Amino acid sequence: MRSTLSSSPVRRWRTIKGIATAIHRQTPSGIPSEGWLPRERVGLERALAAYSAGVAYQGFEEDLWGRLLPGMRADMIQLPVDPYELSSTQALGQLAVTRTWLGGKRVH
Repeated sequence: MRSTLSSSPVRRWRTIKGIATAIHRQTPSGIPSEGWLPRERVGLERALAAYSAGVAYQGFEEDLWGRLLPGMRADMIQLPVDPYELSSTQALGQLAVTRTWLGGKRVH
């Protein structure tokens, strides 16, 4: 498995929870109420980029994966809803991944 960026106390390999933590700077239960270092919160678009193209860049593989482009490795997930259409990004961390592809092959 590939390494992902993390913000404590998010567990490894829980990308959706990690993205939610990057946005809110809180645990899934909302602690601390103000968030850790609130000035470090990022928006949804930046968090998604950090967990995709950003991780590929960090691994010196930005020419192989991290973006959905022809010729790139297709590692991706499907969510039950479009994260941009959620009424609150608080719900993002509760979404369940419905499908997963690695190298263009469906594995879940």
